[in-house]
Amino acid sequence: MNYNQKCMVFFSGGLCSYLAAKRCVEMFGADDVLLYFTDTSYEHETLYKFIDAAADRLGCTIVKESLEKTPFDVFNDVKMMGNTRLDPCSRILKRELSHSFVDNDFTGDTLCLGFDFTESKRIDNAVKNWPNHDVICPMSDPPYLTRQMMIEETQADGLDIPYLYKIGMAHNNCSGFCVKAGQGHYASLLKQNRQLYLQHEQKEAECYERIGKKYPFLRMTVKGEIKYVTLKQFREHLDGNGQCDMFDIGGCGCFSEG
Repeated sequence: MNYNQKCMVFFSGGLCSYLAAKRCVEMFGADDVLLYFTDTSYEHETLYKFIDAAADRLGCTIVKESLEKTPFDVFNDVKMMGNTRLDPCSRILKRELSHSFVDNDFTGDTLCLGFDFTESKRIDNAVKNWPNHDVICPMSDPPYLTRQMMIEETQADGLDIPYLYKIGMAHNNCSGFCVKAGQGHYASLLKQNRQLYLQHEQKEAECYERIGKKYPFLRMTVKGEIKYVTLKQFREHLDGNGQCDMFDIGGCGCFSEG
């Protein structure tokens, strides 16, 4: 099926992608903006409610695509756990799927990504990844918004903030799991929702058992040396009153990689 809107927004379920889409509607009109969502099948239920309500609020057509595999299914398939350098989850579930859609189904010229003014490197990478299209990131332009300002504007539009944002997570994907997230991210998740953290911990352990290798993605500096730890080991470290770098948040940047 061909979609001939002028602009396609990579609609992740994040606040920034919603507000970027809102600015695109102001530029192109709702009828000429297509919202495109790639589902990892491992999202929090409030993300799905948010994107549907947001699409309705914007008055745009939304397309949802999925391979019906979770990140852990992908890790099992490729026989490796993702890490800060290699993300087969994002590559297969998001980038390759979206490239196929843009090449075969979207006939417009403009692609919109929800990166803001603090993410210049990701914007540069995204532009390189889509050489045949005009790539725009409206949230990198004035008026600049802080995270709290994004929350307030989204709420003012009558939308409920997704759960992960409510508990202080930096992004709203994969139910708070990400192989590129850091110590601060997982420490916050453990504090705010221990059950959800334990779910990710179990999935990670099951994945290592299936692929027969254990190469943890979460890294810490211990006595001056980098040490890679599983989510279980990190939890036990924190439960034992161990310290961690709360500024080490990390993030996926699914559409900014090659």
